[in-house]
Amino acid sequence: MMIRSIHRIVIAAIFGLLLTIVNPSMAVLVDATATFSQLSLASSRVITPANLGGFDPTGSGKLVVTVSSEKNGSGLASITGITYNSVALTEAVQFFSSVSNQLTGIFFLDNPIASGNLQINYSSNQNGIGVSVLALSEIAPGVALTSGNDGQSTSLTTLLDNMFVVASHVNNGNSGAAQSPLTALLNADVGSAGGGSGFQQVPFAGLVTPTFTGSNVRPVTVAAAFESAAAAVPEPATASLGLIGVAGLLVRRRRAA
Repeated sequence: MMIRSIHRIVIAAIFGLLLTIVNPSMAVLVDATATFSQLSLASSRVITPANLGGFDPTGSGKLVVTVSSEKNGSGLASITGITYNSVALTEAVQFFSSVSNQLTGIFFLDNPIASGNLQINYSSNQNGIGVSVLALSEIAPGVALTSGNDGQSTSLTTLLDNMFVVASHVNNGNSGAAQSPLTALLNADVGSAGGGSGFQQVPFAGLVTPTFTGSNVRPVTVAAAFESAAAAVPEPATASLGLIGVAGLLVRRRRAA
């Protein structure tokens, strides 16, 4: 009787662990968001926590920053660096349209440890800027996929369930609203251009096409996809099959007893 009881306990534990491995996906959590926009000529912007309504990503797994702006004059332009509380962010993607002098990008910082000023540096003067910030939890380090192009939308194919997509946009008009299923964040003038941003939880792997409304005059759109923290769990093909075999062996032994 004692052996049979032990077998039952072991089998129950194995199947409980098996369910955890087979269903590892967990949605990324949005802890906080904020936006900021400003019309003024400058090549560097310092945005304080007060400018962002007290936004504080401390304790979250990732800080994501989107930037939309319009270059002053002709020539190339780029975001040369972003810092938060004097810590450098990593560039996920940025795209500049020399036709429209418009620029948009996405940067991130894993495990921000304190609130502070957000500083954005450019290679040249910008007429205006629009920014959105997101504090995210249950999210893996780094960035998995990016895309960017001229147009009101951009596409990428997520490889795992429950990936989290952030998109940023700018166009030569006065609106840059994110379309559903994106949750809209920024929608503001950034000079004579309109900037926008949004995010989307993607429950199943597949094609994702973040899209923005507003002017279709020389639009630019970028996107970045991030994995959930559960993506680090072993795949069922390696871990669960072994557990199924062990559970089946124990069942046969219990019946034989």
